[in-house]
Amino acid sequence: MPDIVGVRELRQNLSRCLDRIKTGESLVVTE
Repeated sequence: MPDIVGVRELRQNLSRCLDRIKTGESLVVTE
């Protein structure tokens, strides 16, 4: 099941989120 991430959290932790996506994780971005 993908993690749910808010837009604010995504913007604050963009490089960390991208690293997680590169390892095959799925993230759902919400407003």
